[in-house]
Amino acid sequence: MLAVFQSAALARSSAQSGTAVDVPEVSEKAKLDQRISGLMASLNALPDESATNALEPDTQTIVRAQKAELSVSINRLTALSHKLQAVIEISSLLPKLSGGTATSASIKLANLRVEFATIRAGGSLASSSANNASPAAGNATPSSNGNPPEPPKKDEAPPKSPAKAGGSLAGYILDDATGAPLANAAVIAKCGTNGDAEYTTKTDETGFYHFNAILESTCLVRAAKFLSEPEVEFGKQILDQTLKSKKSNAKGGKGKAAGTSENTDSPDRLTSQSSNTKIIAAVDAAEKTDGPPLALRAFQERTIKNLTPATGGSPTLVQDLRLTERKASIGEFARTIVGFEQSGASSAPSVQKYFTDFWLSIPVPMPWRHNNFKLRVEDFNFGPPLRIWGDFRITSTPQQVSSSVGEFAVSFADQIGAVKVNEIAQATEFMIGGEYRVAHWGLAKSRFLSFDQSTRERFALYATSGFGRITPLNPRDSLQVFKNPTPGTELDFDAEIAKLNLTNQIAGKQFLAFVPDDRYKFYKEYYTGFRLKTFYYDRDTDEPLRRFPASLEAVFGQNETVTGGRLHKVVARLEGFYPLPYDSVHYLYLFGTADLIIGGQKGGRAILLNPGTDAPPIPDPSVFIIHAPQLDRDHYRLGVGIDFMQLVDAIKNKSKDKPATEPTPKN
Repeated sequence: MLAVFQSAALARSSAQSGTAVDVPEVSEKAKLDQRISGLMASLNALPDESATNALEPDTQTIVRAQKAELSVSINRLTALSHKLQAVIEISSLLPKLSGGTATSASIKLANLRVEFATIRAGGSLASSSANNASPAAGNATPSSNGNPPEPPKKDEAPPKSPAKAGGSLAGYILDDATGAPLANAAVIAKCGTNGDAEYTTKTDETGFYHFNAILESTCLVRAAKFLSEPEVEFGKQILDQTLKSKKSNAKGGKGKAAGTSENTDSPDRLTSQSSNTKIIAAVDAAEKTDGPPLALRAFQERTIKNLTPATGGSPTLVQDLRLTERKASIGEFARTIVGFEQSGASSAPSVQKYFTDFWLSIPVPMPWRHNNFKLRVEDFNFGPPLRIWGDFRITSTPQQVSSSVGEFAVSFADQIGAVKVNEIAQATEFMIGGEYRVAHWGLAKSRFLSFDQSTRERFALYATSGFGRITPLNPRDSLQVFKNPTPGTELDFDAEIAKLNLTNQIAGKQFLAFVPDDRYKFYKEYYTGFRLKTFYYDRDTDEPLRRFPASLEAVFGQNETVTGGRLHKVVARLEGFYPLPYDSVHYLYLFGTADLIIGGQKGGRAILLNPGTDAPPIPDPSVFIIHAPQLDRDHYRLGVGIDFMQLVDAIKNKSKDKPATEPTPKN
């Protein structure tokens, strides 16, 4: 491990050019020295000892107390400045060192950075007014006589807080392409047998991170870099400079040379069409005086396992995690759901069926969006805005399920396996369409957590349109047989039969069979409206999760299966697919669909007939067949299903959060 760390440290130092000017601690030390100078100026502005002795006793106490406070702050910050200077010097020497000396220097450098980061996290470097500086917690207190304490020697370390129990890990997060350190990257340590214990932190300006007080013996470290809200906002502000440039040109641009180009490399001349390279360069230039530059880049998640935290002395030095820039946006979305549904129509019996639903969404390439910063960030999180989608659905014949809900859930796989081959596909439905993202939220501002707080969520609204076909049922599958009622016992039935001039024809028949008309073509349907999607991301690294987004849509169109086999009324479809948010069962879906006819007749008088349970096979002389027209009825379906793609992914990645790699079984 030390050899790996040594070579990584040398490569990292080479990436930083090997000069002290390139070490991020240089700017931090300059700011620290500036604060020390301010505190010294405040201390020198107070009356000297002879002038203090001439003051009133109460005033003397106040002056000496202020001197003591300023001296303690100066002493502590001076010691920290020496630590930073040591970091700068060792960083500059590392490229010139080799062998065991280089290893020792790397370990010393890591220890110095851990110590400095720990002190800084404890608040010892918190900004304070020069005239109101106060000793930090754990600092030395003024002496009883009011005299300032003696300044520490150059090599004297600042006061240390008591050591925390447990082990520690430390390492660097780097850009895989350049070896440059990645600041503000999210780092997660998952420890314990199943990774149940979680520790989180972020890298500093040098790409350095460390974990203390780890109580478990085995860990993994996972890191990723996502764009923070300030970075996203700064990138958008650069694009807004176009408008300012145009206004400036409008005021004094009349004398502008004809051959001058408007789109130069200056930050003030950047436009929404500027390349990402130019935007990054502009950000670097704009941020040089305020600290490390904002890279405006996101990096993909990466993990290293089998780490043992050191329990004493130096922390365990983790191999450098080199992250790859997230250049590709989200592409295909797919789900393959097998489940159980209940469906029906208004004032009609409901049926239970098994179903399979395959839904696919693919992006339409838009290469020109990649060089626009604002659009690039959107596409990284949601994929390209224009997508083509298709949905193919198969339902089985109606099933008689008499078991309890608990028994059915436990034996779900067995129940599906028991379905006969000739009953698998009674009807199919397929649709194809397109959608375009018109709005989104939760990208940078107001980032949302799921209600169980296990994931992050972002939302996007799409305008969508689609058309499709539905296979008609076999007329025999929809056949309904009833006993022929005695005339006068069901007056509404007698009236309807009289309208059809069938009174004499059904006389003497024992049974009546109602059968729908045969169709030569599939039922047609088309819709247009809006679809709301919820996208899921890792809570800590903001990495997009391999999860099909939840969706809720409201669309309007026409559907022949709902409106009596004809396209003649507006139908509103409300549909929702919701994956359970829990990591352990995220492959389980709940869904519901409702097709509602807008306007039209509300209903009519019901006709009640006795079922013909003892009817002979049809056709039969005792049975009169009546061809019944299809009625306009609202439809619904509700169900639950398992996404097999997500289930397979969950099985493959069941050891993702386990810190130790499982041994490969021997043959």
